[in-house]
Parts: sequence; C-alpha cells; structure tokens
Amino acid sequence: MNGGETERDGIAAGARGCGHPVGDDPVGDVRVRGRVVTDTRALVRSDERVLLVFLLLLSLVALSVFLHYVVSLLGSLPEVPPSLVVVR
Repeated sequence: MNGGETERDGIAAGARGCGHPVGDDPVGDVRVRGRVVTDTRALVRSDERVLLVFLLLLSLVALSVFLHYVVSLLGSLPEVPPSLVVVR
C-alpha cells in the first residue's frame, strides 16, 4: 500500500480489479470485516430465497383451502334423481 492508503482502500482497489462493485453502490457493497472482504449482495440473495419459500408455502396453503371448499361444495350438491337421467 502506498503512503496515505488505508487497508480498506487497498482491499477495495483489489476488489475493483476483479469486477466487484465497491463503495456506496446500492446494488452490492463490498465491506471489509477484519481481513475478509464480504459482498453484501449475497445477503440480498438470501433474503430473496426466504421470500420465495414464504410465497411458495403461502400458495400451497391457499391451494389447500381452495380445494377444501371445492370438495365441500361438491359434496353438498343434491343427487340427481334417476328419473331425470336420459339414457340413449
């Protein structure tokens, strides 16, 4: 590192060379924790996975409730009298 550079500046400059966003980028911020460079975009992906799993479970619950009411509605319909059935 040169004169006025801090450790963070040196690591961030290395991250710039490999195509990772650095600094105040809202999409993915590279942060230094100790000597490890972490990419916060991975945290966003983790949150998206949790949201997708939640939506999947919610849709399964909605489907089961819908099927329950359809079956109960069809079960409550009256039987057709045999005299009304036309056989050809």
